[in-house]
Amino acid sequence: METNGNGQSVETNETNPKGFPRPVAKRNGHNSPIPWVGGDYPENGEWARVDNERALEAEMSGECIVCGLKLTDDFIYMLVSGMLASNEAGIHTPAPTFVHRKCGRIAAIFCPHLKRQEHPAVTQDGQMLTHAQLAELAKESG
Repeated sequence: METNGNGQSVETNETNPKGFPRPVAKRNGHNSPIPWVGGDYPENGEWARVDNERALEAEMSGECIVCGLKLTDDFIYMLVSGMLASNEAGIHTPAPTFVHRKCGRIAAIFCPHLKRQEHPAVTQDGQMLTHAQLAELAKESG
């Protein structure tokens, strides 16, 4: 554990490797899993910031932004304000936001931007997913 410029404790890359279990950080009184794309420093008071190098690696290598592992064929997209996130729109999330189904559920629970949305994710064929549908998909994927 290191501290950032604001004196807050943060996870380092050595403690934020690809895979499971995800490292955790105290957020809003709870231990929240830190997504792989968060890199070195979780966002102040939020779930995680985006490490641009990791976001690019995930996009170019077909990796999940939550766990950092290779995507399966049934991956889904996470939505920000009902749209696929993109850096062109000024949203600081990787574009595209590919995740495993179970990782999508983790993101929807802990990401403050996603947990407020009625439809935090969409399937590859365009089906908008509610939190309940995302939970079912996560159960089905094991």
